[in-house]
Amino acid sequence: MWKHLAFARRRLSSDTGAMGTSAELVPSASVLALVTLLALPAGCNVATPSQGTYEYLTNQPEANLVYPESEQLSDGGYDAEMTIDGQQPAALWKIHGSSASSEEILAYYEAELAERGWEPIPSGRSSTEIDAWSWIRDDLGFRLGIKDPDDWHERLAGSDQFQTLYEIRLVDGQTGRFD
Repeated sequence: MWKHLAFARRRLSSDTGAMGTSAELVPSASVLALVTLLALPAGCNVATPSQGTYEYLTNQPEANLVYPESEQLSDGGYDAEMTIDGQQPAALWKIHGSSASSEEILAYYEAELAERGWEPIPSGRSSTEIDAWSWIRDDLGFRLGIKDPDDWHERLAGSDQFQTLYEIRLVDGQTGRFD
């Protein structure tokens, strides 16, 4: 294999030495390209994040889909992991406050997600929510939950200034269940 790689080539120069010619080793273009690639720092990696990671979800356009004039109050997420309850999917969530009604917020997300190819699916609500809706597209799930203000005003500073508190959640169903 090594004999097929052009690590160096001989270049004859017109300089004369004791024998009448001199030869020097000059790196080939292949060697220079290889050295350049190996010298790149790891931070220059242009690979996209893999599914099953919080970073993958943050790169999805829907991760930044926010009802106009809402204020983000909290956010978080985690990579997919195996737990005692089984495989948990990667997830990202953001809690927002808005002066809009829950009906206006739902109408916004229904229209935006439908335009992006998301399909509605049945959804339950958690004990800290008034209502919730879910959509699915490919291996991703999107969930909109309207938070119970009585429960959340105590948890989030400044949240009592908003008519509606809502959470968006993006879940990678490729790495676990989405429900």
